[in-house]
Amino acid sequence: MTEPTSLQRAVALTGLALMLVHAIVGFIPAAEFPSWQMYIGADRFTYTLVDRDGNAVDILDSVTPDFQRVSHQHPAWIAHWLAQRRPELAPLTGTVTVGFLEDGRPGSRTYVFRADVGEEKPAWDVRGDD
Repeated sequence: MTEPTSLQRAVALTGLALMLVHAIVGFIPAAEFPSWQMYIGADRFTYTLVDRDGNAVDILDSVTPDFQRVSHQHPAWIAHWLAQRRPELAPLTGTVTVGFLEDGRPGSRTYVFRADVGEEKPAWDVRGDD
């Protein structure tokens, strides 16, 4: 049997190092990876949206199935888009309640928005802290 060349040794050591890194990474919780940090820091919110007749409108009916709600501003911007595309629903009004922790205590803030045909952006108002 011949001695391995330096290239073969380097390849073997690289493979061993990669296996070791793979084993170590397996013990890191998925939440520590940067791609998951985006969802951990995402706003926790609920929303309501109604058309001009007072009928409930679900924004999820107007977006793609893989849509990710990561910002409390998304419902208002989707309502704005919907008002431009379907003027028979306008004006659309809604609320977004955002939950948060402040000094370790849970709290929430409610925003009211309105989207109408021809507006450049949705109109916002803050209802205050709960």
